[in-house]
Amino acid sequence: MFQTTWQLAMLKKCLEEKAEGYLLSNRHMKKKKNSNGNILQNERKNKSIKKSKWVMRRI
Repeated sequence: MFQTTWQLAMLKKCLEEKAEGYLLSNRHMKKKKNSNGNILQNERKNKSIKKSKWVMRRI
């Protein structure tokens, strides 16, 4: 019983930290100097650029 409750507590803590990190990375994309956050930011920029180019071609 103790082990399962401890595992659940650790899982909850881990998920809360991930959620906090996700929210922080969305709010402060430019301020956060996390490699993963920067990679995500670059991917999003590239996607938006690709979409805008595609839209221009369609018009």
